Amino acid sequence: MTSTKIQIIKGDSEAEVKIFGSKDMKAKAKEAIETLVKKQERHYSSESSVDNAASQPSVGRGSSRDNTARGAQPLTD
Repeated sequence: MTSTKIQIIKGDSEAEVKIFGSKDMKAKAKEAIETLVKKQERHYSSESSVDNAASQPSVGRGSSRDNTARGAQPLTD
């Protein structure tokens, strides 16, 4: 067990995270969080692509969508 603490200050589609602990442990925690966020973004993006392909009209006049996935931006002390 480590003495690293991860605090989610606010979170929804975007999160603010504070990491406490040694410099080495902060770096490892940040890397783990970033890896998780990237996996979630890929998962969300692939689901959105399937959903959009099924739901988009055959003629796409005047329709636009913002399918940008947003992730956490970890903060370190």
